[in-house]
Amino acid sequence: MRINSSNEWGRLKSVVVGSATNANWPSDDPVFAEEAKKTTWTATPVPGGPVPQWIIDEANEDLEILADTLTKLKISVYRPKDLDFVKLGGMYNYCPRDRLIIAGTTVIVPNMMYPCRNMEEVALDAVLDAAEHYIYMPRDQGMIMDAANVCRMNDRWLFLESPSGNRLAYEWLCAKLPDIQIDLVNFYSGVHIDSTITPLREGFFEWRRAGHAAALELLKDRRLFHAQSNVERHADEKDRDQEGHAPAPFFERFRAEHVLHDQNYDER
Repeated sequence: MRINSSNEWGRLKSVVVGSATNANWPSDDPVFAEEAKKTTWTATPVPGGPVPQWIIDEANEDLEILADTLTKLKISVYRPKDLDFVKLGGMYNYCPRDRLIIAGTTVIVPNMMYPCRNMEEVALDAVLDAAEHYIYMPRDQGMIMDAANVCRMNDRWLFLESPSGNRLAYEWLCAKLPDIQIDLVNFYSGVHIDSTITPLREGFFEWRRAGHAAALELLKDRRLFHAQSNVERHADEKDRDQEGHAPAPFFERFRAEHVLHDQNYDER
């Protein structure tokens, strides 16, 4: 594998597909335990310990189909190295997207929200060995960042400030990548930015959440695709803002109404 990637839409030549093998709900991670207390799900207890084997088997079956499909498309597929997450007190290799950030030929290794997930780096030797440069985020200075908090768009990135990506990490990333303009955003109350927005090509985005269509100045005058749109083309503007309604039917010019940066925060 040769590492060289600067955005989320370039032609895919190689990829890491995750694995559910030995998946585990950590019982000794203090951050995971604290987050579990906040869940609104009450139908079953908060899971802990090894993930049931039937779930692992079904997840791996689907991942194998994905890997086989990509291979048939002449894409080189790499898989994480199996780790005994139960014994190690880790979580899983299911989401390699969360662990490493690629900036050109450089691999950035963040300090993740759940400390137990930092070990997943060991399972991604194929990526680390192929990089020309490495940047490791300090683990003892209060910085928190999952790779999935970052959306790469060549020389302009988005950084989602959330429980899995704090401002200390944002400032560190800006300092390490001075040639990239990194915009701090906070339009989503969850953790990862890729659950909200995905750039499909230059200036063209898929937007997955309702109610935030007027929130991101960076996307002003760019095209949005909303796969779950259920709003008629001439629907009332007020109705569009209702939770569960898409901001536009399929394609629409984006009009930002306010800047998301904290107005009291100095520009870097």
